Amino acid sequence: LDPQIILCDEPDSGLDPVRTAYLSQLLIDINAQIDCTILIVTNNINIARTVPDNMGMLFRKKLVMFGPREVLLTSDEPVVKQFL
Repeated sequence: LDPQIILCDEPDSGLDPVRTAYLSQLLIDINAQIDCTILIVTNNINIARTVPDNMGMLFRKKLVMFGPREVLLTSDEPVVKQFL
């Protein structure tokens, strides 16, 4: 298979921290190998801090911020800071 997009909805649900770390690295490796877009829906800050190149923050059904991971991780936006 050669997917253009992979959708992961809470892929770490029910996983312990060790398996979550393994999953994060697996997603990074898959992205590097097949160069596809991976859309991850998560509330796990560890995945959000390590896996994506770009990320967005949804709050009350609205996209409040989107951009490079580093921009969101250093944002002064109150909703983003609360999640981090």
